[in-house]
Amino acid sequence: MVNERLSRNEREFVRSCLQEGGLRADGRSLDGTRPLTVRLGPAPGLAEVTLGSTRCVAQVAVDATTPFPDRPEEGLVTISAQFSSLAGEQFTAPTWYGMRDDELTRSIERTMRDTRAIESESLCILAGKLVWAVRISVQIIDYDGNALDAATAAVSAALLHARRPDVTISGDDVRIHSAEEREPVPLPVVHTPVTASFATFEDTASGRIYLALDPSLQEEGAMDGSLSLSANIHQEICGIYKAGGVPLEAATILRCAQLTLARAEEVTLDIQQALRLQPTAGMLTLGSVVPDTVTDLSEPNTAEPSPTENNAPGPKRQKRSVAGEHPASSGDNDLQPPPNQYELATNH
Repeated sequence: MVNERLSRNEREFVRSCLQEGGLRADGRSLDGTRPLTVRLGPAPGLAEVTLGSTRCVAQVAVDATTPFPDRPEEGLVTISAQFSSLAGEQFTAPTWYGMRDDELTRSIERTMRDTRAIESESLCILAGKLVWAVRISVQIIDYDGNALDAATAAVSAALLHARRPDVTISGDDVRIHSAEEREPVPLPVVHTPVTASFATFEDTASGRIYLALDPSLQEEGAMDGSLSLSANIHQEICGIYKAGGVPLEAATILRCAQLTLARAEEVTLDIQQALRLQPTAGMLTLGSVVPDTVTDLSEPNTAEPSPTENNAPGPKRQKRSVAGEHPASSGDNDLQPPPNQYELATNH
């Protein structure tokens, strides 16, 4: 999405930095990322992620509901995302605000729901009668580019941190226990996909194409296109999304995939470290509905569902922190590519 408030001189400066020295306006290399911080709590299912100056909050709420008639044994997973009007002056216009909300929501759905990050069948309580509904809300508080990567990291952290009430089933009677009766249990998270976004720039004079990992707002305003890949810690590419822009060769996408795999491992380890620092025992997910007993299970929901470890060379990144803890900088070189092997500049 081009930032219409970026001046022509600013666009030319961003592009000239890449073309003349292979460095970016903020001093990073092409495969460099901004510092990432993950914070959880205080309530279960609440996560805050900062990526440079971009700040995102994700909240997961779980409640019991009736399933859709055509999917009687599957729980519900809904995702909504929005940019706060305080995230940037460009979001004060209603037309821009709505467009970015829809775009971000669809991108998160492709990454989380379409890759079956949550096992929907495991959300079933009583087939055809009662299932868990997982509602994921994402809010971009501050925006300085690359909202998608921050949002998917926040959603993954919130899902792992969330809890649902324990249940007891006796025939057609379902008892949903409070946190005082039984300890809430984790959600059935199969894997936690993480996205890596690249901004593409084309030098028409030389025919070279430059890709910048984790683009800032300034770079998004000057880019010619974008590429987003999602992967998990199991070294699996979960999805690739490219909405037009500069055409890319297969070899270039493969180099981006290698960086994405390493980035997924790095961010997932950040989330796991944050989970160790923020326990959730004895706490109940915000927004959960916890009745003592569910007895009326005869009326189904008739509404329609909403549409919607190989060692891989990885990205160079700045020092990152997890919930206040700063890992040693000696590990930062473990995921860096060999010199010139994965340079994100190609001849078109």
